[in-house]
Amino acid sequence: MSALKRYPKKIVAPTLSSIRRRASNDSLEVEHILEAAALKLDGLPELLDELATAEGWSDTNQLPDGTLVVPLARWARVASAYCHDGMQGLKAVLEAPGHESFVLALLEELHSAEAVDAIIDFFSRTLDSPADDPALVRKMASTLNQILCFKPEVEITAPTRDRIRVFVTDLLDHCSDQVERAAPVLLLRAVGDDSSLDLLEALPPFTDAWETTIPTTKRAIRKRLKSTKG
Repeated sequence: MSALKRYPKKIVAPTLSSIRRRASNDSLEVEHILEAAALKLDGLPELLDELATAEGWSDTNQLPDGTLVVPLARWARVASAYCHDGMQGLKAVLEAPGHESFVLALLEELHSAEAVDAIIDFFSRTLDSPADDPALVRKMASTLNQILCFKPEVEITAPTRDRIRVFVTDLLDHCSDQVERAAPVLLLRAVGDDSSLDLLEALPPFTDAWETTIPTTKRAIRKRLKSTKG
């Protein structure tokens, strides 16, 4: 999904017909549903509801016999909620547990300042207490990194940038290895300040394929700070 934004190519926008066709030949993927939801295609919720019933889509990733499947019914629920009620629809979906990663994936697809604001709104408690849900905060950091550090560029306000930077700083205190630190550190490219440069100096260096992570992040922070100072 994100690769489409980072490496532009000729892409055919999804239509109701293409989604129906893919569902019938078993080539429908999550990305197709997210792309259609981001466009708020007219009639998408009704089509997804029809397909979920006709194709017997699962709401979980495991069938009663133990077979692992893609929970297309849950993806459809999130997509339909956004088509019907926008961000408020996604917030309502989160009232039921188990939808967090699905909502984050759609927000990543939307790739906008509004999506960033929604993450801060929807997951404010987790932002303030990153140690409470390690898996969720890692997904949040990864989503924010994809939105803020890859094209098209997304402009956010200074208070939003500050809030995310505080989140990243707190999160790094709870990361146990370089794999967990990677997304938060890279996210600092978009929100880091002078204090972040000091923080990066104090972190253990990344190794192997990750060894350029901290130098790359430092350069990006300095470049951004220089540009904002004129």
